[in-house]
Amino acid sequence: MGEEVGLLDARIGPLVWRRRQTTTYYKKLWQQSEDYFLVETERFVPHMRDEAEARLVTEFRWWHLDELAEADEVITPLSLGKIVSDYLDHGAPDPLPPTEIVVD
Repeated sequence: MGEEVGLLDARIGPLVWRRRQTTTYYKKLWQQSEDYFLVETERFVPHMRDEAEARLVTEFRWWHLDELAEADEVITPLSLGKIVSDYLDHGAPDPLPPTEIVVD
């Protein structure tokens, strides 16, 4: 089993965030629920495993934590920098923060 960006044999860490999104995609209304788990890994070259999703991805890059708060790009989840920073400072959240709700 591998992660969607090609990371194989990942050790899945704690659940750190939940998100629900409602969006229109290909003229259909979609709702999805996402759970975000922390995965610590060495740097690797990512590649999308799903061909349909790969057509939507324009770039992969590694970010420094301080860059996330200043990014012009839309990053999901919206508060990724804070989530990672809080984890590094305090460990996994307990209890989890309220689920992030996004409606496009």
